[in-house]
Amino acid sequence: MIHVGLPKKGVLSQSLELMGHFIDVEYIENKLTYTSKDITFHLLKHRDIPRLIAEGKLDWGVTSTDWIEECGYRLGIFNEFDWCNSRISLIGTNEREINLEDKLTCVTEFPRFCT
Repeated sequence: MIHVGLPKKGVLSQSLELMGHFIDVEYIENKLTYTSKDITFHLLKHRDIPRLIAEGKLDWGVTSTDWIEECGYRLGIFNEFDWCNSRISLIGTNEREINLEDKLTCVTEFPRFCT
């Protein structure tokens, strides 16, 4: 059995379309696993897919490159899909000038980007 992780948030229609090339898919809201004879697809959060591949719980997965870089695992990229555009931005109020020499507090889901 092959286990594949696909993102559920933001690109669900693309994930379902990809699954449809391999199995008959009738999407059911809140259903996260779709299985056929040889393959199981798991709809997951982008950020969880690299970790689950590194832990051996998934064989393959599709996620955004920012999460691949953030996770720090040595994973190969075998194909790139043009599903979405990701951008990481430093934001703040217009009233405060940013002096990069000052110590900044960074709140993010991507802690490696702040070090």
